[in-house]
Amino acid sequence: MLIDDKKFDIRVYVMVTQVGCYPNKKSVAFIADEGLVRLCTQDYEKPDQSNMHHLLTHLTNYSLNKNSEEYVNSEGLD
Repeated sequence: MLIDDKKFDIRVYVMVTQVGCYPNKKSVAFIADEGLVRLCTQDYEKPDQSNMHHLLTHLTNYSLNKNSEEYVNSEGLD
């Protein structure tokens, strides 16, 4: 799956407060109202020997993509 031809990852935060291990005991979990989506700053290309070094195409890591000319900070976006 891609978003606008870019690789992405999604983080959804869940807090589990009770795990139902016994009969009639329910698990209890809460899902945060907000999550996180990170996208690569370059369009995805199927990995091969010629493009494996294109980190901004294959990795969604913020510390790498923040240095790209294509990077857009989400602060201030509507």
